[in-house]
Amino acid sequence: MKTIRIIVVLFISVLAACNGFSNTPVSSTAIPRLSPEATKYLNDALDLMQNNSINKDKIDWPTLRADMLNAANGAQIPADTYRIIKMALSRLNDHHSIFIDPQQASAAESGTSPTPMPPEIKLVENKFGYVAVPGYWGLNEDLINQYGTDMQKKIEEIDRQKPCGWIVDLRGNDGGNMWPMLIGIGPILGEGKAGSWVDADGSETEWAYLNGKGMIDIEVASDVIGEPYHLANPEAPVAVLFGPKTASSGEVIVISFIGRTNTRTFGSNSGGYTTANEGFPLSDEAIIFLTTAVTEDRTGKLYSNAIIPDVRTDGDNDHAGPVPEDALQWLGDQPACD
Repeated sequence: MKTIRIIVVLFISVLAACNGFSNTPVSSTAIPRLSPEATKYLNDALDLMQNNSINKDKIDWPTLRADMLNAANGAQIPADTYRIIKMALSRLNDHHSIFIDPQQASAAESGTSPTPMPPEIKLVENKFGYVAVPGYWGLNEDLINQYGTDMQKKIEEIDRQKPCGWIVDLRGNDGGNMWPMLIGIGPILGEGKAGSWVDADGSETEWAYLNGKGMIDIEVASDVIGEPYHLANPEAPVAVLFGPKTASSGEVIVISFIGRTNTRTFGSNSGGYTTANEGFPLSDEAIIFLTTAVTEDRTGKLYSNAIIPDVRTDGDNDHAGPVPEDALQWLGDQPACD
């Protein structure tokens, strides 16, 4: 799991749209009549699933493969098998894997996919820095790095006003690409390991923020442009907000803060898409984003479902909504803000 395509992952709305299929059982006695091209394409996709899925040891692969080849009866070109690949992904029962076709993948790579919302960064109560981090859809490396760089510059502007603590608001973050979020919020998160992914074989892959870079073990996944910013007080207290709309890579950013000193989480249970997805390009440049690992915070706790906050709060769970009073009070009680 060394590729920078560990996205952890796409919008839940995209997840729903891309996984439309019928669950109607398929007879395993039918004789599939596929072209060699379609057969190879589908088998290649099934091989990726069998070798890498987090649930690979729980699947009856001969039966699944036979069912999918039968369901693809008559397919002549790769596009004819897309529906079957989505069906196969659903049979993995990880509730997170998706397939995107070459057009969707091209839009994500080029940056012509829907423009991500900018983060909202400001001073609140005249003493707390506030950063609302939305989801980010896109794979273009230059745009990823620019987005993170712009976030750091805005954080620097607020930090020069000497906030005593920070609020990181992920209540409206429904996922996407974690890497622009990670480097953007890096000055507040701080240096070092932020978490790990653990695959079906027990192999562990770390992610970290190091001097402006988002890291997968020793590989650079994202990097701010120019010199990264460092907070005047790198140990400032941080209140992290999340809720049911926080999903996928939004949840990964929450997990990145768990175990950080002077940090507390507030809100309600997250969306429950905390597993990690890795992108596997196919021969026609479609991509399978396959769930390959569960997520582990820096303390060693594993997550495969919803994150539970330290302090449960009622009220607005939308992006950039009112900050819960419990979070403001906790920050105000910290020594840096007393």
